Amino acid sequence: MHSLASTGSTNTPTRNALASEIQKINQAETILHYITSEWSSWSTSHFANKDKYSSVTVLGAPMTRFEIFEYAIGAMADNIAGKVAPCLMASNKNKMAANLDALRTAMLA
Repeated sequence: MHSLASTGSTNTPTRNALASEIQKINQAETILHYITSEWSSWSTSHFANKDKYSSVTVLGAPMTRFEIFEYAIGAMADNIAGKVAPCLMASNKNKMAANLDALRTAMLA
């Protein structure tokens, strides 16, 4: 396996660029966690009124926009918790190319 430590100097442009990208991913993960947490709180307090939000027909059945958004946020939260967070932790502990590739794949899923 290729380790970023084997690239020579600890301040190579490649290493600095990767460190910058990992920092951006850490920041994005923090923001996404905040969004999902806020959505959970908001949706819980507004669940009784969910039918007041407009609806659309999906495959012949009515579905509120609230339910669509709830599903999308839930899927995003599941992806963060199940795929992105573990890969982010691994890449923060060890900057191996394989860990970074796994993180990139999880972020794109």
